[in-house]
Amino acid sequence: MRGILFFGTLMVFAAVLVHADETITYSVYQTRKGDTLKSLAGRRDFYGDSLKWPLLYILNRDELNAKSLEAEKLPDVPLSVGMMLAYVKVQEAEKKKDILLREGKNWWVVNVISSTNMREIQPLAIKLMNNGHFVYIVEWLYKKKSWKRLRLGFFKDQEEATQKGNEVLKILGLKSFWTVEAPGKEINEYLGFAGCFASP
Repeated sequence: MRGILFFGTLMVFAAVLVHADETITYSVYQTRKGDTLKSLAGRRDFYGDSLKWPLLYILNRDELNAKSLEAEKLPDVPLSVGMMLAYVKVQEAEKKKDILLREGKNWWVVNVISSTNMREIQPLAIKLMNNGHFVYIVEWLYKKKSWKRLRLGFFKDQEEATQKGNEVLKILGLKSFWTVEAPGKEINEYLGFAGCFASP
C-alpha cells in the first residue's frame, strides 16, 4: 500500500510517502525565477553540491520530461516558476542509511561511465533514472583534470552489481562497465537516498 499526505503552507511543504512497512518524509519546494536543478542541488538547504541534481530529478522526472527539454541540458535550464519539486532532505536519508547499514557495511556500485564532459554524462543519467535506476555523480581528479563518474547503486554483492551493469549496457548501448566496492564517502552520502527512492 502506498499513499501521500501533504501538509504545509507557502513556499516549502512537508509531505509523507507511506509504504506498507515504513514512512518516508520529504519536502516540496516551489520554484522561483532562475532556479535550475543544479543551482538548487548546490544550495546549503538542499545538498550543497550541484553534482547531486539527480536527487531532485528522480522524484520529479514525469513533470520534467513533460517539458520536452534536451536531456544533456536539462539540469542547467531554468525551471518554470511555481513548479512544485519534491525532494528528500539529508536528515531523512540519514535515517534510511542507518537502517541499511545494519544489513551490512559492504556495498557495491556500477561505474557506468567516466568523462570530463558533463554533457556526455547527463543524458545517460537521465535515461537510467527514467528506467527506474538510482544513479549519482562523483568527481575524480586525475592529472589536475576534473573527471565525473556516473554510478549506479547500491548492491549487496559484486554478482548483483554485475547483473545490473549488464542491464545498463542494453539500456544505454554502451560496450563496457566496471563494478567496485563503494567507497565509504559514497556510502555515507548516497546509500540513504538510494534506499528512500527504492520501489516499495
